[in-house]
Amino acid sequence: MAFADEKSISAVRTESPPSLDGTLDKGWESAAVMSDFHQREPFEGIEPTEKARVKILYDATRLYFGIECFDSAPEGIIATELRRDTDFTVDDYFSILISPNNDGRNAYVFTVNPLGTQFDSTLADEGRVKDPNWDGVWVSNARITSTGWTATLAIPFSTLNFKSSDDVSLGINFLRFIRRKNEEDLWRSYLRIYGLERVSQAGQLTDLREIGSGRLFLIKRADWLQVEPRTRHASSA
Repeated sequence: MAFADEKSISAVRTESPPSLDGTLDKGWESAAVMSDFHQREPFEGIEPTEKARVKILYDATRLYFGIECFDSAPEGIIATELRRDTDFTVDDYFSILISPNNDGRNAYVFTVNPLGTQFDSTLADEGRVKDPNWDGVWVSNARITSTGWTATLAIPFSTLNFKSSDDVSLGINFLRFIRRKNEEDLWRSYLRIYGLERVSQAGQLTDLREIGSGRLFLIKRADWLQVEPRTRHASSA
C-alpha cells in the first residue's frame, strides 16, 4: 500500500557550507524547505501541535540539514542525554531517514536531540533488520532557543557509501518527536501501520548532481592511523 500523495523535494546546491553551529543564521537562505508534517501519534493524520521545518542543501561531498522545531512552551523541551547512541527516546528528538540506493528497503537513520547528541543506525528489509551499533561519520550541533530548538547536520556522501554520480535521487523522510506530549510527527509514512522505518513509504530528494564521496581525513601518527573523530556534541544555548 502506498500513499496517494507522493512527495519529493528538489535539492539545492551550495558553493560554500552553511553555518553548522546549531543555528540557521548564515548560508541557509537558498535552501529547499520542507514543513508539511502530520501526526502519527497520538492522533493519526492531523496537523502537529507544534510546527517544524527542515532546510536542505548539498555540495559535492556532503548533505546539509537545518532543522527548526518550534515550541510554544520551550521550557517543556526535554533534553538530557549527552552520550552517543544511548536511549534517545527519553528526550525530544528529530530523525532523518536516507535511503541512498532509493530501493524502498534499506536506509540509514540519523537522529539528534536538542543538545546535539547523535544517534544513528542502519535499516534493512523495511526496518525488520536494524543495526544500532553502526556509527557513521557526521556532524551535528543544536541549540535550545526562546521559540523551540534548532539543529544543523552535515552528512558526507562517503558515510552513505556513495562514490560519485552525476544525477541522484534519494529516498528520504523526517520525524519529530515531542517527549512531553508523546507526539510523533512525520513528513511521510505517518499512518500508524507504517512509521519512519517503513522505507518504501519515504519521499524523494531529487536533482543531486555531480556529487562524490571526497576523501576520508586521516591523521598519521608514528606507525598508526587515526580516523577523524566521528562526533561533535553541542550544549544548549
